[in-house]
Amino acid sequence: ANSSAEIFISYLNQMDIPYQFLAMKGLYNKPIILDIVSYFKLLDNYHESSAVFRVLNFDNLNLPPEVIVKLTHYSRMKSLSLFETVKIASTISGIDSATVEVLNKLVAQIERHTQLTKNKKPTELLVDFIQKSGYIETVVKEDTLQNKEILGYLQQFYNKLQDYERNTENADLSGFLDLINLEMQAGDSGRLAFDPETGPDMVKIMTVHSSKGLEFDYIFLSHLVDRKFPTDKRKELIEIPNALLKQSVAHDDFHLEEERRLFYVAMTRAKKHLYFTSADNYGGVRDKKLSRFLDELGYKKSEIKKADLRLRSGPSEKQDNNIFDINDKLIVAKGELKYETPKRFSYSQMQTYEMCPYKYRFGNILKIPTFGNHYFSFGSTIHNTLQKFLELHFNTNLNGQADLFGGNSEKPFPPFEQLDSLYQENWIDEWYQDEKQKEQYRKNGKELLKNFYQDFKQKMPKVKSLEQPFSLPLGEYRFAGRIDRIDEVDGGVEIIDYKTGKPKGDKLATHDKRQLLFYQIAAEEVLGLPVKKLKYYYLEDEKNPEREFIGDEKAKDKLKQKFLQNISDIKNQKFDPKPSQMICKFCDYKDICEHRVL
Repeated sequence: ANSSAEIFISYLNQMDIPYQFLAMKGLYNKPIILDIVSYFKLLDNYHESSAVFRVLNFDNLNLPPEVIVKLTHYSRMKSLSLFETVKIASTISGIDSATVEVLNKLVAQIERHTQLTKNKKPTELLVDFIQKSGYIETVVKEDTLQNKEILGYLQQFYNKLQDYERNTENADLSGFLDLINLEMQAGDSGRLAFDPETGPDMVKIMTVHSSKGLEFDYIFLSHLVDRKFPTDKRKELIEIPNALLKQSVAHDDFHLEEERRLFYVAMTRAKKHLYFTSADNYGGVRDKKLSRFLDELGYKKSEIKKADLRLRSGPSEKQDNNIFDINDKLIVAKGELKYETPKRFSYSQMQTYEMCPYKYRFGNILKIPTFGNHYFSFGSTIHNTLQKFLELHFNTNLNGQADLFGGNSEKPFPPFEQLDSLYQENWIDEWYQDEKQKEQYRKNGKELLKNFYQDFKQKMPKVKSLEQPFSLPLGEYRFAGRIDRIDEVDGGVEIIDYKTGKPKGDKLATHDKRQLLFYQIAAEEVLGLPVKKLKYYYLEDEKNPEREFIGDEKAKDKLKQKFLQNISDIKNQKFDPKPSQMICKFCDYKDICEHRVL
């Protein structure tokens, strides 16, 4: 059980041995989540003083304890809520002007976020809080295991918010808080996801249920005493009368067999060494008996006394070759945290890394949640619309019925109204600044599609595939991606990538060619296609939307080597910032980056 881990966690902390407690529940009990939920509660109800108290203790505020004591004392004395007291902090004796300024900024931030709850989604509020409050600035500066776990919990909470928004009509903050309260009242403390393969070597603590499907070199199976493993059979909450059962079931035997199966699962997680552990006393009056499972394996209590005495003596500096050699086997550097290099990358990740390695660190290593943006919403809308429309045309002609003379009768090209209908269906109604901006983009999008429709209908290219996925091997790594469109041309194919913006000029710069060059490599090496043309299609350029070229072997090899060098730098944790006004101005992480230049 999760509760059995506490004694081991305490000892590992004492010995400064790194560990990871891989519980399957308890997200809502993590300090960072308690902090955020408290802040959210404050936005929903200013007068929830317990939430205000937790917010006042945020590390980034750095409020002296005596100030918080003064505020709570004053609020009780004057029968005010704690928030009302914070608002009038300047009138309370003993609170200096610098602290009053901090409190005033906090009040202004809370009031601003309260206004945002009226028209912003919970995910937007969370991201704004993260980026504007300064709450996690200290966490993102230091790459430690603890900070990595904190950011992992934050990401899981963000995912929880996203799930709520996807599954709830008119999702708002108040409704989300109601959901959390209902879950906690029902005994649900929030599911925790984890990847036991990530992170540096350390002791991993988990239940047998959590270990299913995993393997480790060393396994310590603890609490092997009677009534703990196997556990006592719990009484069913709702017992089924025997008369309703088709056949009698030996419930006690069933429970024991289930426990025995779990014991087998636990043992078979070990690849090299398996250790059974038990204790005489777990806090009761009588000494505990060994687990019947150990007895069945032939272990007797008298036979393990010597080993027991050795364990009780604790780790020794002279024990150079055993599992307790904490200097060599279990301790990792407590300063910088070493991250495992992922095996899969994408073109956009390489682009981000080259733009600013520190930005890559925020997004791909620390995985800080960010706002979406209307450019992405609009671009995805257009891409999805064109894909669905061309799929419709492509499939219609493939499935054309044979005519009277045995040939296939090609069906007419779909009308523009069909394209417009798909545009409305695929419209992504997110991240626009206001209704005016949204409608302007919607109007512009329709014009872009009209121009594309006329151009496509006139040229009638032979579409070979749409949104073609690929996984390109490069060294020991793989690059995943999708190609917008592949058309058949004389002697081979051409690759098309849509752009919703305008081109920078009549000719493409070398750097601008790289995405299509990357697709050319994938098409040739993975899909086995002879690529004859690479083409960007700029939807906003009505008169001359196409820019085309073809990559030579030298350019392709140069791009491969550059990507391999990027991966090598990522592996060596080279995340030096590249601040500039142009990059920082549009960076999702500018509000929490200490290197920003604005």
